[in-house]
Amino acid sequence: MKRGSSVTFFVDALPGTEYEGYTTRFATLDPKTRTMRTEIDIPNRDGLLRPGMYGNVKLTLERRAMALTVPASAIISEGGKKYVYTVEDGRAKRVAVQTGFDDGINIEITVGLNGNERVITSGANGVKDGAPAKVLNVT
Repeated sequence: MKRGSSVTFFVDALPGTEYEGYTTRFATLDPKTRTMRTEIDIPNRDGLLRPGMYGNVKLTLERRAMALTVPASAIISEGGKKYVYTVEDGRAKRVAVQTGFDDGINIEITVGLNGNERVITSGANGVKDGAPAKVLNVT
């Protein structure tokens, strides 16, 4: 978190309306709760924002251009190493990977894949290297 980070603010009472602002002040991260009180400044040019309104904030902490990601469900962790299973010639192939940014939904792959592989994203924990595998859905 840095002062001046971009913020998008969505107000519950004003559906479909979003406001752009930036972080101005913040406290130290609480290690127990992993929370940090943060203040943001949002221009209220139209005067629609009123005291007591509730909303949600979207913070962009970091952007990575052209990052290769897979769903978190595709990652297998064993013995301190991480793997994914790809499908090649109708068989599952275990591939060692190194990971980067992890938001809990998608995980960045920094080493091990080039982006052209078909990765098993569901039920990967039950897959064995070399087992028959069939591609059902390509997205």
